[in-house]
Amino acid sequence: MVAPFFHIPMSRCSPVCQPGSAKKILNVSCCYTCNRCQAGTYANGSDLNDCQPCPNGQSSEKGWDHCKQIVRTYLRWRDPHPIALTASAAFGILLLLVIFTIFLVYRNSPPMKRAEVRMSCVMMSGLAVSFSSVICFMDKPDVHLCRARQIMYAMGFTLCVSCILVKAYRTFLAFLPFGQLRHRRLNKLYRPPIIISVVTAIQGVICILWLVFDSPDVDYITPTPHSLEIIIQCHVGKTSIGFGIMLSYIALLALVGFLLAFKGRKVPQEFSETGYIIFSLLMYLFVWVCFIPIYIIRTEEASIVQASAILVSNYGVIFCHFLPRCCEALFMPKGDTLERILGRWRTVTASPSVPIPNADFERDSENPNTGLETPIPSPSTGRSGNHSASVRFKTLGDASPVARSEVSTGTQVRKRIRSISF
Repeated sequence: MVAPFFHIPMSRCSPVCQPGSAKKILNVSCCYTCNRCQAGTYANGSDLNDCQPCPNGQSSEKGWDHCKQIVRTYLRWRDPHPIALTASAAFGILLLLVIFTIFLVYRNSPPMKRAEVRMSCVMMSGLAVSFSSVICFMDKPDVHLCRARQIMYAMGFTLCVSCILVKAYRTFLAFLPFGQLRHRRLNKLYRPPIIISVVTAIQGVICILWLVFDSPDVDYITPTPHSLEIIIQCHVGKTSIGFGIMLSYIALLALVGFLLAFKGRKVPQEFSETGYIIFSLLMYLFVWVCFIPIYIIRTEEASIVQASAILVSNYGVIFCHFLPRCCEALFMPKGDTLERILGRWRTVTASPSVPIPNADFERDSENPNTGLETPIPSPSTGRSGNHSASVRFKTLGDASPVARSEVSTGTQVRKRIRSISF
């Protein structure tokens, strides 16, 4: 005879706490509730009274019954973002080499003379240093890489922008009418080597003070207090004041250059680079205005954001400043000289707000000295008017003066138009 089966009741009022949770005894009775373990703790058994903290170098998420090793992440070479950034920087440097070759081969063509070959080569060297700084954003950061990448970008791009500023100032002096005394004063300030050296040296002083008082260093970021991931990246200093001053200085140079170029925006593109300067500097200002809020919000991706901003601003200068001149040199008809350009332009437009130079040019062999010629005042006004031949065409890389223009205003007024040698 089979003994009857009796169900034995369990003498407990609470369920068994599964792994990953611990008991919380209630005050009213011996019953309890099961609470999940907090992040950074674990419980690997049943009905445990407390959750155990994870060992050093390990962590856990909420309700885990084990701990995992904390992963340290940074921009590794094999990851998609570093590969894309490195390839973009390498392509930019290769593109600069191609442009440099074109500038050297066609250095005697009118577009390259107007683009000022020597100063453009200085700009390319600055952009190459700026592109190289992007490579320093890759791999595991250390204090030397953190400092090198910021200094390389600051000095390289400042050198480039200072050359653009000199070009804008040259057009500003050459095509805008001033009184004779004011022209002399402004012409004394036009010293390209001195301007570029001083402007870049000021940025060097800013970087030195930045390194001394608030130097960039390695930062360890945890998205949450007990995150399984630690992001290793560089920070720009405890206060970020040096980083802000460095960017503000470049932005100030770009803004001044943009205003000078915008002032001479009506000058035809065949005679100056105002259009190229305006677009390249506008792109730079737009990129970095967008960069600042994104950099502040996306702290965990600050390195990627800054490297991307550097690449976009560098490519902006290449595509808006250098490539148009290269296309002109490659595809411009060989017989399209400055005299023919002037003749075409005079027949197309006769805007009173733009100074129209005389199209009758000849070589000036009397005085081989280069420099900025002070305009001769008009006989009727005593000032250099917009319709006089006081426009000076200056091209860097042309060792001899460009032309002499003759204009008859009752009497023959002869003015020399000379180039400025860098």
